[in-house]
Amino acid sequence: MLSHDTRFDRLLAVLEDLAAGDLDVRFQLSDRLDEIDAIGYGINQMAEELRDTINALSVANEELSQFAFIVSHDLKSPLRGIQNCAEMLRQEGEDNLLPEQLRYLDLLQSAARRGQLLVGELLEYSQLGIGAGDVKPIDMRALIDETIGDLDGANDVEWEIQRRWPTPVTSAMLLRQVLANLFTNAITYNRSTPPRIAVGSKNNGDESQFTFFVRDNGIGIAPQYHKKIFNLFQRLHHRSEFDGSGVGLATVRKAALALGGSVTLDSNLGEGSTFWVSIPRSYQGAHR
Repeated sequence: MLSHDTRFDRLLAVLEDLAAGDLDVRFQLSDRLDEIDAIGYGINQMAEELRDTINALSVANEELSQFAFIVSHDLKSPLRGIQNCAEMLRQEGEDNLLPEQLRYLDLLQSAARRGQLLVGELLEYSQLGIGAGDVKPIDMRALIDETIGDLDGANDVEWEIQRRWPTPVTSAMLLRQVLANLFTNAITYNRSTPPRIAVGSKNNGDESQFTFFVRDNGIGIAPQYHKKIFNLFQRLHHRSEFDGSGVGLATVRKAALALGGSVTLDSNLGEGSTFWVSIPRSYQGAHR
């Protein structure tokens, strides 16, 4: 028969395994039905309920992603039709339209373009975490250069990019989403001439983690908004000040979570921003 201390040690071991994410571990009850068994029974019940809740949330998240995908996909055609009709009206009646009517057409086309951009970003956001694509050793410098090459406005930026990089084994598709949206954010919310963006990595002493940063000389973000900006559709500025959809940083967070990592921010208003992304050096499978 196990001693009181040994059973208590096993109880603690079960709690540690649960805290580490093993929701299948259970405390083996004895015939004594003493206070340790009572605690163990409560822990087992909690583990069951926690697993059921996580499974329900996983199903709800999958359904929500499918809903967002369907809605976003169905919106693309009418938005494209609005833009095409406005362009046709302009071409056929430009000589007869009043300046005020032409301005309305400009506003209509601009709104349709913004809608198409938003729908495209929502489609990408809804699909993040469903599949990681190819998981392989990543040449970070090459991936960064490729991502920059696809960006609008990248040629106006002074880039400072670390030369030598670690080689994480992870999803290039998800990592590219993180980089592209952080770079776009740094360019969009920046009044400096020229805008400067630094990209580098940091050894934080944990060999299992790969940590990198994107630092800019942009407008900065007040500390009280550091968590809010990672929520979907959260904008701190009117569209007349800065363009943007409110999806980019939410995409960064979701992609980082899908890689099993996290994203944090160091910033003050008027002092630029540094975004820190930490992911496992070796991809462990999809996280949500």
